[in-house]
Amino acid sequence: MLYRPSTLSGDERREFETYAEDCREEMLDHVATIVQELPPDVVEIVYELAFSTSDALPKRERRPKLDTVLVIDSVAEALSMPAPDRDALCKLTIVTQEYFDIVDDLLDGDVASDRETEALLVSQLLVPTLMGLLSRFKADASTYWATQAQEVMCVPMVESTATPDAETYRSLLDRQASLYGMLTGLAAVVNDESDDTIERYERLGETIYRHRQVVLDYEQYQDGEDDPWNARQLMDESAVLSLLATHEQTVDDLTADLPGPPRGRLRALVALDTSAWQASVSRPAEKSS
Repeated sequence: MLYRPSTLSGDERREFETYAEDCREEMLDHVATIVQELPPDVVEIVYELAFSTSDALPKRERRPKLDTVLVIDSVAEALSMPAPDRDALCKLTIVTQEYFDIVDDLLDGDVASDRETEALLVSQLLVPTLMGLLSRFKADASTYWATQAQEVMCVPMVESTATPDAETYRSLLDRQASLYGMLTGLAAVVNDESDDTIERYERLGETIYRHRQVVLDYEQYQDGEDDPWNARQLMDESAVLSLLATHEQTVDDLTADLPGPPRGRLRALVALDTSAWQASVSRPAEKSS
């Protein structure tokens, strides 16, 4: 939510933006380490398509994506994870996010027509990288990740045969939210937390994902996206605002007893000033009514 209207105070926003910039620098250091472990003859193409902006994937803006790393880094701090585990988890998060985003672009036809084969091959090169990163944790971490990842991978198949409506949209959103939930839950698995704590962190990641995705859907439709599976297309404005308020309250509840800094950062990710945001994304007809 860095570039959207926020309910954070000026000091809170500046503090969060400083943290985010520091986190971005660490993320870029992690990327440098990740690509060093690839075969030398594919480093350049993997870096171009997976970890930087590229004409091959024109809808991908500043890369790698920071939002997911902010969530995981804050969760790792809340769990007091040892630095090696925290770094390994952040690397896994970066590769997981970029892998799923490339696959999504391929499915949506958002890859330059002369670069589709390269994008497919890069996505496949990221799979052994993911497996290598997972192998640094205990065995049940890989099993946990794979089980949760299946939920995300099934969404396009279900979406292709379902009729778009609000109820199905919400159901698919819940499954997509496993992208964040499997990573925040994995942090708790790696840290040997209880089942209740693992479930709590899964819910936290999933809720932040839902909030972010609904906001993004709503904004994209305003920009002329032709997408039948869009929150703005399928839900009226009051339902969207109610859903966002529920997400924010859930994050508040799930982080209530976390240490101050990570609690504030996680809440900042859903601290949307809905009135100001609503005005900024309203269509001309809505603004004049």
